Amino acid sequence: MIGVPEQGCGHGPLIEHGAVVHEGVSLGDNVRIGAYSVIYEGTVLGDGCEVQPYCLIGLPSPSCHGRTEIGRGALIRSGTVIYAGVTAGAGLLTGHNALIREGARLGDNVLVGSQAVIDGDAVLGSGVRLQTGAYVARRAVLRDAVFMGPYSCTTNDREMVAGSVLVGPTLEAGARIGAHAVILPGVRIGAGAVIGAGAVVTRDVPPGKRAKGVPASWS
Repeated sequence: MIGVPEQGCGHGPLIEHGAVVHEGVSLGDNVRIGAYSVIYEGTVLGDGCEVQPYCLIGLPSPSCHGRTEIGRGALIRSGTVIYAGVTAGAGLLTGHNALIREGARLGDNVLVGSQAVIDGDAVLGSGVRLQTGAYVARRAVLRDAVFMGPYSCTTNDREMVAGSVLVGPTLEAGARIGAHAVILPGVRIGAGAVIGAGAVVTRDVPPGKRAKGVPASWS
């Protein structure tokens, strides 16, 4: 059932042609919903958020029908899908066709580049930057100001069989991951460490080190 969204006390939202806003949605002041986007029940969009055309926000899944909260000033570009149960702080910025799965938690001023994927229950601190095609695995933890280059990848499954225990890696504050690098399950990348493009990281990297190669090594 489609309803009239709750509005703040200032300037109301602008909802473009073909957009669908379900009952139980809360829209802050000066929110803009682009054409043919769908905002699902239980979604909260803070003041000044812009959702471009053809986005899905708060999409329910079989495992999650919870509240979705997007902080003020977000810019969510066309084609982005954000599942139910996601929380994001102020200033979220997505590229086109980004995907954020259920239960993910994001701090302030996070960039999720075009075609980047944040899987369920991942935790991202403030100022994290995910470039085009980066993949954040389920249960991965990225502390503040982590950078992941284009098509870099974190992984979480040591056994690669159904039902195995998933253990995401941890990227400490300010770690930088080069394009196409792969971080294996459970690995910890120390604060300020730099991982070279194309590296495969199989063990913990100490803070401040520069690691490269397959498997990655450092001096």
